[in-house]
Amino acid sequence: MKQIIYSLWILLFLVGCGESDKVDYTTLTVDFLKSRIDVGENSGILEIPVVLSGCRSDIPLSISVQVTAEDHSGILGVDYELLDSKLIFQGCGTATLRVRIIDNDQIEEGYKSFTIHLNPETAGVQTKIPVTKVDIISDDVQKFTIVGNYTLTAQNFIEDSRLSSTLGAVQIVADENSPGRYVMHNLVLTDGDKVLPLTRANSLYFTVDAAGKMMMPVEQAIGDYGKGNGFTIRLTDKGYTSVNPIEIRLSGNRLIFVTDGLVGIVIDDKDQLSVYYALKNIILEKVNT
Repeated sequence: MKQIIYSLWILLFLVGCGESDKVDYTTLTVDFLKSRIDVGENSGILEIPVVLSGCRSDIPLSISVQVTAEDHSGILGVDYELLDSKLIFQGCGTATLRVRIIDNDQIEEGYKSFTIHLNPETAGVQTKIPVTKVDIISDDVQKFTIVGNYTLTAQNFIEDSRLSSTLGAVQIVADENSPGRYVMHNLVLTDGDKVLPLTRANSLYFTVDAAGKMMMPVEQAIGDYGKGNGFTIRLTDKGYTSVNPIEIRLSGNRLIFVTDGLVGIVIDDKDQLSVYYALKNIILEKVNT
């Protein structure tokens, strides 16, 4: 009898140990900090933080996370190289995922993109931001001399009529007092006998960051058109106004405004709004002089 009781005790002990070994990892999450990353083509090694959180003192840790990449306009081995295919966490905190950005020295328009996916291999581990999109911003804008003379073309947002400046009339100069800022002078369009200056105040400007990304802030003053003070604003694809900056992309010898619409709005002394101009498909084409 004693032998049977002892054997039962051993069996219960082993079963209890087996149950205690089943660790619940569902409190753990592994995530990217951001769902989108912009990086310059000449940046070299991109280091992306990945965070494991939700640890408890009673959870033994050795968490494995598989890392995979998916091509979009960016191509693995041509535009980027995934240096880490797996991340191991021995505790909560941040691990670094490394990606080599390849500068192929070819002059290409726009940007290239790919996505990186986190796939926890440890059962139960959750993820809230499992994917991040990486946009490789071409540094060709650094090789392309921005300063110079351009022809401005655009379309009337409503009527679709084509507008253009005089050949090479628009001048882009570097702002000596603000590095990375470029000022656009003589922004004047014509439509038959109609003359449409985009600003009667200070000339409009755009900025270029260290990665070569070009942006034009909105809400820039365009002056008094006899009705009140005016400023620029952006239109979204659904026709709503937006104060987000307008991206400008390099394509050959052209600077393309990436927006559904650029609007000049005038506010009179009674706070009434009126649209002075509304444009789309805005392009500055450099003229060799």
